Amino acid sequence: MEVGTRIDGIFDLYNYFDSVIVTDDKGRIQYYSNMREDLYRPMLKDIIGHTIIELHPELTEDTSSIMQVLKTGRPVYNQLETWYNQDGTSVTNLYNTLPLMKDGKIVGAVDISRAVNSGKKVMRVGGTEPVDIDVKIISAMNKDPYECLENGTIREDLFYRLNVVNLRIPPLREREGDIDLLTRHFIYKFNVKQNRRITGLD
Repeated sequence: MEVGTRIDGIFDLYNYFDSVIVTDDKGRIQYYSNMREDLYRPMLKDIIGHTIIELHPELTEDTSSIMQVLKTGRPVYNQLETWYNQDGTSVTNLYNTLPLMKDGKIVGAVDISRAVNSGKKVMRVGGTEPVDIDVKIISAMNKDPYECLENGTIREDLFYRLNVVNLRIPPLREREGDIDLLTRHFIYKFNVKQNRRITGLD
């Protein structure tokens, strides 16, 4: 099986992560992507073809979410695992691991994680070292961001820095069922704020 062909679909389902690992049915790593080089700087040649337990001996088949999923076939959600990086620093990650199935059999696992015990860092454009930050950015567009990327309306580097969690909210005309819910929400909100007793709209 070409596990790389499943990556695009996985990214669409889970778009908030620091690293992604895809293994075969024996737990051997077939694909690896890391967005936190400030925490972990492995070489691909030292990872591909090896198991997570070979890379992190402090993990076992019972504590590794990858090995659990391969053994049981059941997804593991929000599991904390702690291991040590190349500098000897303890790193705790939150893991969500899913089985990859084909014809009813487990053919691998995909493991998506993010660090939870370290400060957030960014790399300035043109910078050489990561900078600590404590900020959340929410941006919105009234056009398809991918179309804007293709026609040059938005810069590619800005798009990929902002495009961490991508939520598409259809216009209200495409979700008429929400109108009643929104109406009741705002009636309640302004009844409390203005001391009114409006019960609904005709």
